[in-house]
Amino acid sequence: TTLDVMKSALSQDKINAIVIDPSAPSTTSLVLKKILSNVQTRKELLAAQFVLLAPGLKSHYPWYSSLFEWFRTDVVTLSPCHHAKVLFSSPLRSGKLRMSIFSAGNVDFYPHLVEFTEICERKFDLETEIPHVLDGQPKKMTCFDPPIVANESSYDTTNAVSQWESQNPLGMQTVSQFVSGIPQGPLSVGERVLGSIDEEIMSGRWFPATVIGTNTDGSFNLKYDNEEVDTGINRHFIRKLVYADNLTVEEAILVLYENEGDEVDYFYFGEVAEKMPNNKYKVYIHGEMNKVGVVKQEDIATLSASSEISCTTLKAMLQKAVASSESTGKDKFEIQSAGDGCIATALWPQGSAVATYDGGEKIDLNLFTFEEDKQTHEKFVEAFLEMTPSFGRTLQNQQPRGSGRVVNFKYEIEMSPKTR
Repeated sequence: TTLDVMKSALSQDKINAIVIDPSAPSTTSLVLKKILSNVQTRKELLAAQFVLLAPGLKSHYPWYSSLFEWFRTDVVTLSPCHHAKVLFSSPLRSGKLRMSIFSAGNVDFYPHLVEFTEICERKFDLETEIPHVLDGQPKKMTCFDPPIVANESSYDTTNAVSQWESQNPLGMQTVSQFVSGIPQGPLSVGERVLGSIDEEIMSGRWFPATVIGTNTDGSFNLKYDNEEVDTGINRHFIRKLVYADNLTVEEAILVLYENEGDEVDYFYFGEVAEKMPNNKYKVYIHGEMNKVGVVKQEDIATLSASSEISCTTLKAMLQKAVASSESTGKDKFEIQSAGDGCIATALWPQGSAVATYDGGEKIDLNLFTFEEDKQTHEKFVEAFLEMTPSFGRTLQNQQPRGSGRVVNFKYEIEMSPKTR
């Protein structure tokens, strides 16, 4: 048996490395899980520090990805344990190679990972990328002696008024995040949908409902399955209810899940972790729940597909936005590739902007202008999105920028009684 083979491979030492052959059948995962599900068997076979490696093509379906996650969530649950994905590419060849890594017991995992990628880049002339590293649960910390004990002298004792008067605002910054797959398009009366209970576009709780009316301002009226009625709901907070079929590992989904304390069951954003027998799936549920669960396929709804854009398009989006700000024409634009995405920058007399695209579903926009005008910033963002209607804004922060611990806009300082 496979267990006998693994035991015969041992001499005095335990297994400290397992390499997965990419051509091996996916049933290999079931065999390993069956063997290592027994805690005593794991203690006999696996060293305190061991690693799993699985090479393959990026385009190839990585059946071993769920196996590595099982090691992280069920076998070695506490840090240090890490599940990393490393991508390799060469300017001489098309496509990318993928290396999945699971490491257990290595407190120096991150320095070793950096060293590994640097050797690959230097010795084999490869470009490396690490899309993500998933860690285990942190160990409970015991009481310890702190390296620094703060006292009154550790803090700035300048009185609050003097600190406030030292600020020198120079302009306004707006940081926005946009995500592809924002709900859009027409809805019909009688159509089955999901409504956002928390008015969050890419997070929060969603509840099944039926469209019962439309309004002239483009909003909709919904009747939820618990008979409650809500009117004037923005289209961004309504998703068409389409149940999933033929799901793949790492696919983004909406999951109907029972949460203790809720009177009804809501849909939550999640991701497929593993396909299981009898039309069931192991899923990660994101957000405040942050859980791993097993659900039936009938309790999973699909998300609209993400829309990719090119670096040329990103630059054109930034150019269109700058033109909307009534620039004087002395503008400078730069575009540079970064991993699967790109970074576009713009400089003009009235301000600057940096747009970053991750190559998938997210765009970040960092806008600064010397003029403190919220309408100008909003107009800039609207013009930026005109070429990509499938992207919608999910986050936005506005703050003053300047010197002297600036926390107020110039108009707020001017309105202060002390400065009148």
